[in-house]
Amino acid sequence: MRWFAIFLVVNGGVSSAIPPLPSELISTWQQRRAAVENISIDTEWQEFSDNKLVAVQKETIHGDNFGRLRVSSDGGPSGSPPRETLELYDGEFTVNVDEDLTRTRLGDPSTPETTDADGHYLAAIINNGLGTDGRGPFTRRNPFLFVDGGPMRALGKVVAADGPVEIREIVGEVGLYEVLYQLPPEEDSQQVKQRCVVDETKGWLITAYELRSSKTDELIGQFTQELQQDDQGVWLPKSGVWQNWFKSAPTEPPDMEWRFTVNSIKLNDPDFDDTIFEPKLKPGTYVNDNRHGVVYTVGDETAIGDQLTTLAQEAAAKDAERLRLLSQQSVDLNKSSGSNVSWMVLANVALLAIIGVVWWMRRRSA
Repeated sequence: MRWFAIFLVVNGGVSSAIPPLPSELISTWQQRRAAVENISIDTEWQEFSDNKLVAVQKETIHGDNFGRLRVSSDGGPSGSPPRETLELYDGEFTVNVDEDLTRTRLGDPSTPETTDADGHYLAAIINNGLGTDGRGPFTRRNPFLFVDGGPMRALGKVVAADGPVEIREIVGEVGLYEVLYQLPPEEDSQQVKQRCVVDETKGWLITAYELRSSKTDELIGQFTQELQQDDQGVWLPKSGVWQNWFKSAPTEPPDMEWRFTVNSIKLNDPDFDDTIFEPKLKPGTYVNDNRHGVVYTVGDETAIGDQLTTLAQEAAAKDAERLRLLSQQSVDLNKSSGSNVSWMVLANVALLAIIGVVWWMRRRSA
């Protein structure tokens, strides 16, 4: 299973008698990840820069254990009209859809004169596999990847390189352990110090994560999250905050900050509708289908699933016919041009012949 479903919490796991081994933590997380059959999440994200709200976005994620993933979002910069985007990987190809009410169909900024209810920007790109970057919608943020993806990958690299990892119980905190490690120098030349806090009572989920400078010990980034239990007793993210200090000191507001609130989350739903992974494009969508090397516009009805392939094939056939006609026109033009040249040559020859005969006759008569 892919990264979207990582670190979902169930009871049990590593024993609390002694601090767990790094490999035990990784194994426990992997087992929980493998137990996920499907997942649906509705999340609201807020983005801050220099302590000012700059963007609000709502995201809905659907994923399953076949590696399919659908991420739709609605929002954008604070105070601006919402922009809708969709990234879908159906197991074979990736569809990216962008609908922007602030732009015309050609992508130019809208003005009162160009505003048209049916004329806003609506475009889609279809690529084979996971697209040009090889990751597709799996790059999109979600509560699980936001905290757990980085720490787990980093810890896995440290363990694989037999690097030092320190795990110790936090004094005065029941069931809380801190995990301290640094990536190998070849993986991180800055040797940033990493610290995770895992909670034994909540399935060893990471509840806090820190990055500190190895030179000054100053805080570079930190994440904290609040957890909640579902009706099956599974611990899942409820809200979280991620802060980065690129330029300012940790005593000042962070340069960048993201906050999320999970509005709803459902795991292993027996009524999960996997038709959610079937691509659907609205009428009027301008499509760049890189699978077939064609562009086309969806007609008056929504295009669903295999209809996209049919539209692409029809567009390819039209392109081929246009090329054939252009090629034929070029041939006809060449023939016409060649014929005109031949007649001009013959006319010139005839004219020269007549001039020659006239000259000869005049000379003879003289």
